[in-house]
Amino acid sequence: MPTVVCPMLIVWGELDSITPKDFPLGQYFIRLPENREQTTLRVVKGEGHCLQDDNPAVVNPIIQDWIGLL
Repeated sequence: MPTVVCPMLIVWGELDSITPKDFPLGQYFIRLPENREQTTLRVVKGEGHCLQDDNPAVVNPIIQDWIGLL
C-alpha cells in the first residue's frame, strides 16, 4: 500500500469470513485510514466477503457517493 498514491475506498463486509477484521490482514485494512491520507473505510453490516456481488444495491451507492456522482 505505501506505493499507492491515489485516494482509496475500502468497502468491507462486517461478516467477511475470508478476511475477518480480527485477523492481522483485517486489522491492517481496518486501521489503514488512520495511517494513510485519503483513505475511506465503509463497513457494511450483515455482508460478507463478496458484498459487491451479493448486494450491489448497497455497494453501488457507497461507490457513487465516494466518487461524487450523486
